[in-house]
Amino acid sequence: MLFTVLRSIAIFVFAIAQPLASYAYTDAEIDQMIKALQQENQELRAELAQALDHANERKQESSNLLTEHLVPASSQTQAQAQAVVNAGKSQISSINQSIEQQQESFHVNGFLTTGAALADREVSDQNNSFSDDLSFDTDSIVGLQAKFKLSDRADITTQLVARSADDWDLSAEWAFVSYRFNEQMSVRAGRLRLPIYLFSESVEVGFSYPWVRPPSEVYSLPINNYEGVDFLYSRNFGDWVSQLQVFAGNSSNDAFQANELFGANITLSSGAWTFRASASDFAFDIDVSAFSPIEQSELVQDGGSYYNISGMYDDGEWLLLTELSNFDADRANIFRDSDAGYITIGKYMGDWMPHLTIAKTYTTNEPEPYTLFSIPVEIIPAPGAPPIIINVPISSETLEYTSTSYTLGLRYNLNANTSAKLEWSRYSQLEDTGGIWTNLRFAAESEGVDEIDIYSIVVDMVF
Repeated sequence: MLFTVLRSIAIFVFAIAQPLASYAYTDAEIDQMIKALQQENQELRAELAQALDHANERKQESSNLLTEHLVPASSQTQAQAQAVVNAGKSQISSINQSIEQQQESFHVNGFLTTGAALADREVSDQNNSFSDDLSFDTDSIVGLQAKFKLSDRADITTQLVARSADDWDLSAEWAFVSYRFNEQMSVRAGRLRLPIYLFSESVEVGFSYPWVRPPSEVYSLPINNYEGVDFLYSRNFGDWVSQLQVFAGNSSNDAFQANELFGANITLSSGAWTFRASASDFAFDIDVSAFSPIEQSELVQDGGSYYNISGMYDDGEWLLLTELSNFDADRANIFRDSDAGYITIGKYMGDWMPHLTIAKTYTTNEPEPYTLFSIPVEIIPAPGAPPIIINVPISSETLEYTSTSYTLGLRYNLNANTSAKLEWSRYSQLEDTGGIWTNLRFAAESEGVDEIDIYSIVVDMVF
C-alpha cells in the first residue's frame, strides 16, 4: 500500500517537473528512487526506536533513584544517615563559630585624607610645609590600624601610615602590646603616640576634629611618637569618667632625638564636657642642619618641660574647643620659653559646621644675644673677582617669635564617615620674627614679612 502511494506521488511529481527538465525519467529509475526513500525511512524508524529505548532506560534509573531516597530505609540505615547529617551540621557550626571568633579577635579600620593647600609664600614649621603653588602633599595621608586579640586580657595594635609629603613611605605610628589587669587598669608597651594634646590619639585622623589640621601654635612639638611604656587607670566619680595616664620612653626623627621623655596626663569627661591636663619633660639632641641651611659639626643639646590644659564642649548644637600650653626651656640653646593657645567655636547646622579659630603663640624669655650658628654665604668681593665663601653669624635672637592667626573654616559631612573641609588661615602680627615658620627664622628671611595667608581644602574619611 505504502509502495503504491509513493510510486504514484513520484510519477505525478516527475510528470509535472518534466517540462522543466532537460530529460525524462524511466519507470526503472523511479522505482530505484522509491527504494532509496524506503531504505532511509527504515533507518529513521530504527533510530527512533533506539532513542525510545534509551529514554525508557533513563526513566527507570530515575525512578529507582527516587525510590531509594523516598522509600523509608531500615532503622540502621536511617541512623547512619542521621549521623552523617549531624556531623555535617556540627562541622558547619564549628566553622561558623571559628569565623566569628576570628572576626572578634581581629579588627581592621583605616583613615584617609586627601586635599590641596596654597600659601602666598613658601613657609614651613617643624611639622608642615606649604608651597606658594597649589600642592597636594601637605595634608594627604592614608593609614590602616589593625587590632588582634591575643586573649581576654591582651591584644596587639598596629597603625601604618603613609604621607604624600614623605613620598608615601610607609611608617609604623603605633605598634604596641597592651594588657588589662582589670576593667580599670592596663599597661601598654611598644611604639605609642605622644599623649600631650587633646587630640593626641587622633592627630593623624582628620575626620576626628573640625579643622583641616590642628592649630600649629599648640601642636608644635617636633615629635609625635615614642618608644616606651604607659600605664592607664580609669575610674568613675558619679557622672564623671576619669583616666590617668603615665608614660616614659624615648623618641627620634631626622632632626630631634629625645632620650629622656616622661610625663602624665588626666582626662575628665561627663556628657558634653571634657577636660584634660598634661605635664611632660624632654631632653633633646638636635641636628639643626636638618631644618636650616647651616653646616653643623655636632648635635645641640636642649630640652624642657611642656604643660597643656584643654577643654571641649560638644552638645550636638555648639562646639567649643580650647587648649593652652607652656614650654619651659632647660638651656635655651634652641628652644625658648613660650606660651601658646587657641579657642575654636563651631555651630552645627545639619551636615554643615562653620567654625572660627583664634590662636596665638610667643616666646617669653629673651636671654643675652649670642651667635646661634653661622651660615656659609657666597659673595663676590669685587666686579670680575672670583666668588668667596664667608660664614655669616646668625644671632640667637632668631629664636624669639610671636604670631597670631585667624582661621575661618567650613565642614560638611558627606555621610557618616566622610567629611569635606574648606579653610582660610591668616597669620599676622609676626613683627619681623617669622612667627611659627622656622624656615623664615633660621634663614633670616623674616624681616618685612608680617602676614601670611594659607588656603586649604580636604576630604577626610574613616573606614
